[in-house]
Amino acid sequence: MNEGTKTGIFAGVAVLVGCVWLIGRPTEQKSDPDIEAVGRVLFEKLDDPTQAASLEILRYNEELGEIHEFKVAKNGKTGLWSIPSHSDYAADAENRIRDVATSLVGLKVLGVVTGEKSEHELFGVKEPDKTSTKLGDKGVGLLVSFEDQKGKNLASLIIGKPIKGAEGHHFVREPGRDLVYDVELTPDRFSTKFEDWIEQDLLKLAALDIERMKIKDYSVLRTTRGFQIEPKFDLIADWNSTDNKWQLNEFLTYKQASGAESLTPVTSELLPGEELNGTKLNDLKTALAALKIADVRRKPAGLGADLKADAGFLNDQESVSSLVGRGFYPLSISGGEPEILSANGDLHVYMKDGYEYVLRFGNVEGTEEGSDENKLNRYLMVTAVVNEAKFPMPELEVVPKKPASADVPPPPATDGDAAKAEEKKDEATEEKKEEESELDKEIKRIEKENQRKLDDRADKRRKAEEKVRELNARFADWYYVVSEDEYKKIRLTRSDLIKEGEKAADEGFGVDAFRKLQEEGLKKKAVEE
Repeated sequence: MNEGTKTGIFAGVAVLVGCVWLIGRPTEQKSDPDIEAVGRVLFEKLDDPTQAASLEILRYNEELGEIHEFKVAKNGKTGLWSIPSHSDYAADAENRIRDVATSLVGLKVLGVVTGEKSEHELFGVKEPDKTSTKLGDKGVGLLVSFEDQKGKNLASLIIGKPIKGAEGHHFVREPGRDLVYDVELTPDRFSTKFEDWIEQDLLKLAALDIERMKIKDYSVLRTTRGFQIEPKFDLIADWNSTDNKWQLNEFLTYKQASGAESLTPVTSELLPGEELNGTKLNDLKTALAALKIADVRRKPAGLGADLKADAGFLNDQESVSSLVGRGFYPLSISGGEPEILSANGDLHVYMKDGYEYVLRFGNVEGTEEGSDENKLNRYLMVTAVVNEAKFPMPELEVVPKKPASADVPPPPATDGDAAKAEEKKDEATEEKKEEESELDKEIKRIEKENQRKLDDRADKRRKAEEKVRELNARFADWYYVVSEDEYKKIRLTRSDLIKEGEKAADEGFGVDAFRKLQEEGLKKKAVEE
């Protein structure tokens, strides 16, 4: 190959490379000097993730045409995190914010895609706007913004569609700029789900510490005359740790007494062949220990942690409407102090350390966010109270009384020696002193043991009171919202709690058969009459 030929080949290659560059180069954007800034770190100010003191996320729902706003922020004075978008509910965000902010630290531009504003919809990087974005808009991205404690912006990014053929890569854009970049990040970290940012363990209880559960199944209905309470049953089940099984403690049903306007409670027994459904009760314990909430709403002022209303609460129509609208009714029963009744009954959970949880089941809140099956959400209120039955006064020993002091009588006169008489008197005195000494010891022992019992009771009750205060400090201000799946786990019906016994089923004379005989007997009686 001669030099001329070589020169021709090199020239041809140079022309080809030049053509490829011309075709593949980014479109010029004179208004933006960073169009070719591949390799640039996007957010140089965000070099330390612990600088981030707030995070705001705007996510657009195309189906509803709505923007979901989520914000979590750190209080500069207390150092505590809360969620302003959810009435400042306490957030468990220290580690999560750090991890999320880290995903933007050192984020580099891997490629420049376009500088044309008209193509933002195509790449899914249109900026969500709470005032102008509407139903029918397409290509709206996810807006993420970090600020420091002084409110200074550290990073803002609109995250668009994933890039096909490049796993982990997304189209992104900085607000206020037209350039669309190719970067590598994981948008799933920027969750707007409330439950991802809070303490997941709502009740903070251990299932093994539950020793009793009381299910109060009733409903409250609105009528033209006010509210009507329809009780169904009360069932108390105790955990027998010796036999490792649930035992029925009390079962009340409600019947219409002759001449009475309201239903009255009647002590009932399980039918022959029926038994408690231990599996369902154990599942309930497990569900309580893992209870998760989907959202919160702030309760009205004036309603105490124990759900007792202050003097002016019932005169505040807005506060009362807040309760009633969510299925919680401040009603006075038989002229007593107002108490909160629930649209769908209560659950009392008794703990071995002397306190109990009261869960009140309210109305439907709406449909579960992100649910394809239109599952419902439900309102739930939670309080804690001291279980006074766990702290009865201890049985104290009776402290014996000391006999009244008296001089030792002289021995009877004898013809014996006077010295012997005096000696006997001294012996009697010593015996009396020994008896008094033993009695004093016994009195001190009994008093000490009695005081120990009283102190032990007081100490255990004090710990229960402290636990109740701690729990109610968390519960006091909030209506909780739970998903339908969670609701079904913790709100059991009669058919859940009582089942046909295995023995009855094996013998072929189960509950269904018994009830059938009952019905046939009733029909026969009706015919005879």
